Amino acid sequence: MHNWQIIISGFVVFFGILLYFYIDLEILKSYYNMATYSKKDYKKFIDSYSLYEKGITVDKNDYKNNVSHIYETNFEKNTNIINETYDILHDICTIIGLKKMYIPPEFDSNKSIQENQELHEKNIAKSLNVKPNSKILDVGCGCGRISNFISKETNSYVYGININKKHIEDAINFSKKEKNDKTFFKYGNLNEPIEFEDNFFDAIYVVQPLSYCNNLDNLFKEFRRVLKPNGKIVLSDYVLLDDFDKNNENHKKLLFSSKKIMEALNSRYYKYFEKSAEKNNFKTLYSDYFKKDDNTYTGSEINQLKGALNKCSSIYKTIKKMDVFNILKTYYDFFDNWELWSNDLIEASEKKLWYMSWKFVFQNKK
Repeated sequence: MHNWQIIISGFVVFFGILLYFYIDLEILKSYYNMATYSKKDYKKFIDSYSLYEKGITVDKNDYKNNVSHIYETNFEKNTNIINETYDILHDICTIIGLKKMYIPPEFDSNKSIQENQELHEKNIAKSLNVKPNSKILDVGCGCGRISNFISKETNSYVYGININKKHIEDAINFSKKEKNDKTFFKYGNLNEPIEFEDNFFDAIYVVQPLSYCNNLDNLFKEFRRVLKPNGKIVLSDYVLLDDFDKNNENHKKLLFSSKKIMEALNSRYYKYFEKSAEKNNFKTLYSDYFKKDDNTYTGSEINQLKGALNKCSSIYKTIKKMDVFNILKTYYDFFDNWELWSNDLIEASEKKLWYMSWKFVFQNKK
């Protein structure tokens, strides 16, 4: 391709995006990043998805037969691979309006996915039941957007830990922009000891990183150590439900594809979480779908999921049309596969084989 062709194609893509998103600078930055990643970066990103073909899968029958939930693996190697996924995935999620990188339950069908995320986070904040100026741990904090919201909602200090240093930097910069001096961020891996003192936190919350946990028993042991007596943990995470059967060929196929959309490594029946918590002297206060303030269940996450995936597909097709000289061609095969995986995830969600935002509330009994 000649230099003039690259320049013209670049202007077409840039100004098309500029108009399409009304100058949303974060989205523009993410598009720029995606257009300038090297072939080596792209290859690492694609290769990283082989990780989600691994991991342990333990269902209801395994739980009844006392099959171990522990995934024996080299977590340091997996951490490097996960970061290779999330460096580019962060930009993809920003483009489709999922900066917080999770699909929430549907609290209000008339509201956007971002508004439902806030309703979901309000629910978590309420369940933490902390006093102002408490200390709260956010495990797997991503870019710190949830930490910022929970901090303001509870008027408390939130300490976020995450394995991706780029995300930590983003979180710190966002807190400065928001002028929030009650959020703090540092490196932390949920497969390693949590680097805080005993009894440091008044509460802990987690939003969808626990498929990367290799040993729930060890994690809850650490939670118990850093959490004050009677402190609460609120989890919102991916679990297998009663109807999932890992020996069912269709279920296996759906899980194989869906894990790549969810970026999920380990798949566990929800009772395993309760068992590990109770083994470490926590009391299970709640284990169920999220409920609204009127005590009715939230709507399925399927509608939220479909909305996000449809937006992703629409943007992808728009950019593909604008990219007249195929500058972003290296990404097209991946997005074509992503649409196929998405269909499997929707089918599995409709069959209630698993849920991405199962709510647990545990209390430290020590």
